Amino acid sequence: MNSMNHITHVKILLIEDNTDHIDLFKDNLEMTSFYHTKPDITASLAHGIKLLTDKKYDLLFLDLELIDSGIGNTLGTIKNLTKICPVVVLTSLDDRETILNVIRKGADDCLPKSDLSPSLLERCIQFNIDRRREREKLLKSEASLAEAQRIAGIGNWDWEISTNELSWSDEVYRIFGLKPQEFRANNDFFFGILHKDDRNYVQATVSKSLQGKKPYNFYYRIVTPEGSEKIIHEQAGVSFDVEGKPLRMTGTIQDVTSRRKTEEELNRYRNNLEAMVEERTVELKKINDQLKTEITNRKEIEKILKTKTCELTQSNEELGRFAYVASHDLQEPLRKVVSYTELFESKYKGFLDKKADKYIDYIIDGAKRMQELISDLLRFSQVGNHKKEFEPVDCNNVLDTVLFNLQLMINENHATVHYETLPEIIADRVQIIQLFQNLIGNAIKYRTKEAPVIKVLASPIENSSKDNGESAAGDKNIPSRWLFSVSDNGIGIDEQHKERIFLMFHRLHGRLEYSGTGIGLAISKKIVERHGGHIWVESESGKGSTFYFFLSP
Repeated sequence: MNSMNHITHVKILLIEDNTDHIDLFKDNLEMTSFYHTKPDITASLAHGIKLLTDKKYDLLFLDLELIDSGIGNTLGTIKNLTKICPVVVLTSLDDRETILNVIRKGADDCLPKSDLSPSLLERCIQFNIDRRREREKLLKSEASLAEAQRIAGIGNWDWEISTNELSWSDEVYRIFGLKPQEFRANNDFFFGILHKDDRNYVQATVSKSLQGKKPYNFYYRIVTPEGSEKIIHEQAGVSFDVEGKPLRMTGTIQDVTSRRKTEEELNRYRNNLEAMVEERTVELKKINDQLKTEITNRKEIEKILKTKTCELTQSNEELGRFAYVASHDLQEPLRKVVSYTELFESKYKGFLDKKADKYIDYIIDGAKRMQELISDLLRFSQVGNHKKEFEPVDCNNVLDTVLFNLQLMINENHATVHYETLPEIIADRVQIIQLFQNLIGNAIKYRTKEAPVIKVLASPIENSSKDNGESAAGDKNIPSRWLFSVSDNGIGIDEQHKERIFLMFHRLHGRLEYSGTGIGLAISKKIVERHGGHIWVESESGKGSTFYFFLSP
């Protein structure tokens, strides 16, 4: 016995009504390494059961002669009270059949009183204390597994075919609309809650698996006792004896009702978007044909045609990109949830280790990415629909707010943000905060190995032209307009990508390199355009970037 695992003080309960036998037990105990232990002693089985209810014991010794109802019933009652406390039965009988029968009925050990000695008692206590430890570990492991199943929404079941004994995990009960362990698992209840149109299909699938000696993987519907219809995904395998007879079937089930409904909604949404794209394309062609016929030789009309065409083309492209997101990017996290959940089911049924936690992390990661995409799409769509009236906005106050919002990111990257006194402008304050936050956040994100250094400047411009920002400093007629710049020492941008970066979902880097959805600059562009301005970038790869924009509300 490893001395590191040897415990010399334990909490023992002795249920014995014979004073001589009590003295014998105590005398032997005092001659073991557990001599410090003072056992609780009671002569009444009923009082002993009450003590088990009120206190926590490491080990129970029980006189066989005190069990006046069936030994199996008594031991069952005790086991229900204490899941991990071993029960050692003391008997005055010394025949092998009595000892074997006591153990078969549920006792962890059985000692003849006539053989009781210090060495035998010490070995018995140490062995059963070790057994208690293992039970405690197993109980914690089972609790962790049950929690993991609850989080993942996966339950497991076990069917001993030879004895027709069926067991369900707590999550199976919850999926079936029941309280955990509400009653003993049975096939009659299961087939009773199967959707009437799926019963024959389920029975045929199970029978085919048993006959063909192959696992199965399929979907079916149930109706819970409360009347809720659910879609269930079940996987199971069968083990056979040497003669090829089925011995045991084990499997997992998962409630995939929400997932199926989400998939159906996404499919409907994608189809609607495709129809909208097609409808707008037809509309665009019709308008183009009409304009070509009606305004061929008129310059102003040609300008209107060009404007209409560009607007409709841009709208059509945005709808197309959105359809792509709905059919691909939004479903990618969902597919990851499904694949890693099924991997968890197939490889770790009945166990829980670090890999299971890793798979759960994948599930959470996929769900967060889906939420991020949807959130960014919503923000993009809201920029042009924002109805708040423009008002005086202090850009110094705006920048203070932005730096507060980005404080954690700035500290983690050891970034420095320099800025001079900034002007007051007429604008939508919330959107101006979002604009600066996107630009400064990108300047920190797309950094080199050097600590990020960001400069925010503003200079008055006096040019009424709004067609491009490069010539904005030539005219002195409009002193109320300002040219802003946000520069950094980051990784820079290739010349060929300077226009592309302002398009929705056009990323220059993979998700493993930099996080995000590729929509931040598209939102920034839309904010600037809503304020009647223009935004552009000057940059070289590896030499940092400077984003310029001006506003003309």
